Amino acid sequence: MIKRFQQSDVGDHRGMPGKPGIIASMTELLDALDAGTVPNDADYSLDDLAGYLSSLVEGQRGSLGRTMPGSWAVAPGDDGMDAETRVAHIFTPTYIATATLARGLCDHPLTALAIPGYREALQSGMLFCAGRSLQGHGYNDAVGAIDALGILAQGKVPWLLERRPDFCPELRAAVDEAAKHMARCLHDGTAGGSWGEDYTDGFTAVLEALRVTNDLDYLSAAETHGQHPAAPPATDYERFCEQITMASVADTVAKLLTHPFGFHGDTGIRDYLYARLHAHGGARLSIDDPRPGFSTLLLQSEHYTLARYIGIGQTPRGARFDLALTLPPSSPDDIDDRCAERLQALFAFELGKNKALDKVIDPDMLAHAVDATPGTSDVSKLYRELMHHDLKQGWAIEVYDSRGTSGAPTIASALETCKGLELPEGKKLVVIFVGFAFAGKHHLSSNDPDVQTALIARLARLGIEAGPEAVSSSARPAAPQGGSGWSAALEPSATVEEVFDERAAFAERIIKTGGMEECGRKSQYVNLSCAGKTNIAQLHPQADGIALVLKRRGDDLPATLFAEIPVASLAGYAGPNARWLDGAGRPYEKKGPAVAYLIPAAVDELGDDDREWQDVARLLEHAKTL
Repeated sequence: MIKRFQQSDVGDHRGMPGKPGIIASMTELLDALDAGTVPNDADYSLDDLAGYLSSLVEGQRGSLGRTMPGSWAVAPGDDGMDAETRVAHIFTPTYIATATLARGLCDHPLTALAIPGYREALQSGMLFCAGRSLQGHGYNDAVGAIDALGILAQGKVPWLLERRPDFCPELRAAVDEAAKHMARCLHDGTAGGSWGEDYTDGFTAVLEALRVTNDLDYLSAAETHGQHPAAPPATDYERFCEQITMASVADTVAKLLTHPFGFHGDTGIRDYLYARLHAHGGARLSIDDPRPGFSTLLLQSEHYTLARYIGIGQTPRGARFDLALTLPPSSPDDIDDRCAERLQALFAFELGKNKALDKVIDPDMLAHAVDATPGTSDVSKLYRELMHHDLKQGWAIEVYDSRGTSGAPTIASALETCKGLELPEGKKLVVIFVGFAFAGKHHLSSNDPDVQTALIARLARLGIEAGPEAVSSSARPAAPQGGSGWSAALEPSATVEEVFDERAAFAERIIKTGGMEECGRKSQYVNLSCAGKTNIAQLHPQADGIALVLKRRGDDLPATLFAEIPVASLAGYAGPNARWLDGAGRPYEKKGPAVAYLIPAAVDELGDDDREWQDVARLLEHAKTL
């Protein structure tokens, strides 16, 4: 009978003697399936196949420590395991198990789909297989690629992914890149290793398996269309960029939710995404020319826009994208034309952490003409470049780690603006919002429903629960019951509705107008923050309206129609907040007294263009400078 996978099959990775039974039995089954039969027909049946496939589903491993879930490792753990042993005892068995499940699904779909958890186990295994981009370790990376792609080809994994690329775009990109690399090497006569090894036979065998078993003729494509890799067809390169972008963004979002405080601002997120794009993009992001000194990198750590922008005291000039994938230069181009800064951006990326609304999106961006020179914001830069210039795709990832703000108002407002976007045919803007929750479900939403669904599913396979619902705004919520210190963190925070009652929508409108966010809600007032500055303003309910409080007067306080009222008359004038309002006592004495204005309830009935709402915006803009 076919040997079932049991935990007892797991060997000790430190000993490295012969292969455990699981590898031999899976190889036997793959050979049998490849021959169109099951060995020893008198002893084997589809019931045995179903039992074996079931044992694989049940035997999929969870995390081994550093190793993510989804493998069929034949080692009890990964503590102290080097790269060579990880390939041999974690990745290779996983390639075999994944190939077995894929072949079972392709050749015996009714048997496979009747097994509970089959699809989930196969997808998790595929995702795990993509972890090393099918490469081996060190100088044996080519040998590892031959083994990995050869095993997956036997299992019809490339055939399945070619017809269902959404099943695991990460592995499809890795298979495509590895196969194309082998085909190019064979076509160019460069199938050699660092120490003079000849991989011609290995590459040929893998590509033949892809052709015969998977109906994918990479070598023929390389011979027919395989001009120098410096100039791949634009459409092919766009598809390649789409694949590595999806995989890299998914990796980055997952890391942001597992290590929310491990990224030092936007730069840390950018650097991580940059590394993932390199890992998934591989050699195709490096374009070499036979002429010395003509090498070009197609992934730029920053790239200037063609649209112009202006800041305080500046002349109009291009703004910088955080990252950009550029189109390859043409082979005959002069060296000056191959300089990175002169290449055309194909995909552009903007990253943000705890950003206020005005730094994420300009609500007026739909009205900007091609020659406008507005201020910069992440989504607006992408949108203007897509509308008025040659950029094909723009990706923005905006992250809120819940230290003072959930980003909920910004997310809601930005998504609302994005719903009205109409882009030229063939262009795409994807805005992704990520919100970390200390407990419960994380936030993940996007203006692109397909991207949102794919990311949520990817996170679920990694054991991370996320969805488009709003996330609580405070890491240590305020305690209306009167708790203090860490005990207050365990008590529920008052909501805006609870603080302002029937004027809650009025309060939310003030917050949105100023591009502010709630950084803490007490029982009698709401603190506001912006651009990393916390408690720069407050809102207090009043009998005849809402009181808007600025942290302090400042030297250039804007003129306003609103009447100033004493801070001592505010509902939240008590305890430490009274000292904050008065600017008295440690640590507030250096701040100076706050200033409060009454915004009458009737203002809520006025339009955004009326002087009163312009005054609200000016006052809150002033608060951001304090």
